[in-house]
Amino acid sequence: MLNFAEAEERIYRNPIRRRAITRMGSGRPRQEFFEPEEWRAFIAAFDDEAGFMAQLERARADSPTRRRPGSDASHRQFARFREWRPFFRGLLYVCSRLQELADLRWRSIDLRRGIVTLHQQKTRKPKTLPIAAPWRAELEARDRGLPDAYVYRRANGAPLDNQGAQRAFRLALVLAGIQKHLTPHSIRHTALSWLATAGVSKAHRDEIAGHARRDVGDGYAHLTCPALAPALAILARIEAEGFNENERSSLS
Repeated sequence: MLNFAEAEERIYRNPIRRRAITRMGSGRPRQEFFEPEEWRAFIAAFDDEAGFMAQLERARADSPTRRRPGSDASHRQFARFREWRPFFRGLLYVCSRLQELADLRWRSIDLRRGIVTLHQQKTRKPKTLPIAAPWRAELEARDRGLPDAYVYRRANGAPLDNQGAQRAFRLALVLAGIQKHLTPHSIRHTALSWLATAGVSKAHRDEIAGHARRDVGDGYAHLTCPALAPALAILARIEAEGFNENERSSLS
């Protein structure tokens, strides 16, 4: 339960030492990641103002005190909901935990060299990744603040909050018609699952994920950023086009 709470980012760290308790068997595997088509529907939900207003209307039927669809307040609410789109898309390309991207500041982004450095809460170590082309386009379109300013922030300059992320994520799932058990942390699983399906090596997947365990004899104690760029290009291709024939065959 505590491992689950940590994965869901409800607690910072499981106080029980890893592998101290024997793991119980699972009845069937859980699909805790987006298929490419589901991901595109999820991202598109943040532009679906008509669907958003229809959902408000359904909620208002159960509680008449809720905001009236079409009002100025409801349009402002949709604008706030839409602001989460680039954040969740960024999560796919950094393959990080929610709070790690929420804490990202402009000083950690080097658009000239095309790299980003994120501080990992779990390992307490930084990880540096190439900036994938789709994410770079979104970063370049954002208002760039001072070096200490948050990349993703609320109107008052404060960082994005976990509770708001959970609400926006659940609403986007509803609008996209996705009924799987997914959470913001599932985006990290999605990136790694897509890369595995595309045949990206475990060494590269581990480096992108920021897994801390490295043995001296691994042969890849630290892969360079340029070596990871092709893997992130594959991620962008799957997001845009879905799996190719070989990848689909490997799933069946």
